[in-house]
Amino acid sequence: MKAVGVDNVLLKTDSNGVDSIYLNQTGIPLTSKGSLLIRFRGKGKTFDYVSAADILSDRITDEKIQGRIVFVGTSASGLKELRATPFDPVFPGVEVHATVVDNILKRDFIFRPKWAAGLESLACWY
Repeated sequence: MKAVGVDNVLLKTDSNGVDSIYLNQTGIPLTSKGSLLIRFRGKGKTFDYVSAADILSDRITDEKIQGRIVFVGTSASGLKELRATPFDPVFPGVEVHATVVDNILKRDFIFRPKWAAGLESLACWY
């Protein structure tokens, strides 16, 4: 929120539950339970990775990370921070968070129409 100057958050609900969340004027569609459908960009390592050890050892220039949103996380399998996604069965959880922020910054959302549940119910009868 700080990176893009968001100072107003509004949660919109309706009779079915949660509808969307607004960050200033940007409406983010949510499921009725408040989940975001994530538009994944591809397999893991879609975003730039920088080793924390390189940052702490001053092997990364300030220009490499200045003006960027930086996530600190792990990709080691023993730490159980790996997730399955539609593109990659072993996807770092920190990159899921980066993907959510990317979706919000680009306003590139997956929207499920309200009538989809009714259509899915009808399809089950056939």
